Amino acid sequence: MPDLKNNIITFPDQWHALERVGEWLESPGKLPELNDPAVLLMRRALAAAPEAMKIRILLLLGTSRRSSAADTLYTQMTDIEQSDEVRRFAAVQLCSQGPDLDIAKVLKARLVEELNSPQPARRANAAIALGWEGHLDCVLDLLEVLYDDDPDVQEAAVEALTNLGDARIVAPFIERLQTAPVAQQKVILDNMERFAAADDRVAATYLNYLSHPNAELRLDALSLLGRVGSIGEHLVDYAGCLGDVDPAVRAMALDHLYHQAPERISALIPQLEALTTDPYKEIRKRAHTLLTGIDAS
Repeated sequence: MPDLKNNIITFPDQWHALERVGEWLESPGKLPELNDPAVLLMRRALAAAPEAMKIRILLLLGTSRRSSAADTLYTQMTDIEQSDEVRRFAAVQLCSQGPDLDIAKVLKARLVEELNSPQPARRANAAIALGWEGHLDCVLDLLEVLYDDDPDVQEAAVEALTNLGDARIVAPFIERLQTAPVAQQKVILDNMERFAAADDRVAATYLNYLSHPNAELRLDALSLLGRVGSIGEHLVDYAGCLGDVDPAVRAMALDHLYHQAPERISALIPQLEALTTDPYKEIRKRAHTLLTGIDAS
């Protein structure tokens, strides 16, 4: 364990806590049951621990499904004396605590109040902390911050709503895509993938985005479509991507087709032949490879 005593001004009980918790971190076999006394010791250690050690303690607290651990994480999350990293990490660990704690209702009320903070970082952390699986009674609160003016809060709301694990969130996500800034659209598209098996609108949304005016979003949609659907079902759409004005989109479409049986992509020979004169060498090379495979089949 690093020599903390000479580098940190602590009270005697804080030093004792630092020493004990440090032993747990260095030798996990010494870690006792994370009961309330153990949580109290970690809370004391947090008061004087260096930042790297705080992160490790918060990670330990996140594994304890106890009200005392959740209260400690909430305190760290809202403590303005802590760094942004510590507060965000506390929020992430807090969201794993679940709705079965004795203080769950009180905790939810506190977090919802934090959603109204004038400070974007506090709103974002509160959204993250509310996003535990099955915590569906906070959906309306999180939907409000889905439309927050701050990009970080917007992203946190998307991730929190996704973490609730309910496919019914697909509809509000699709609605938000109509007016969301590009950065939030990217986050929504990425998070919607989780619900592709439960809702056909996810794949349909990716297909629609293949013709989006923003090349970066087209590229994201093409990548995601390849993960949630059968390429063979969408050969017409892939044919369109082969003619995309963005070379990155053309290259990704070729990469997806590379793993298809030659006879399945023979209908795309005209588009592939056109790419043999593409301005980009790698695209020409990939098109030649696919055509060679078709000719050999």
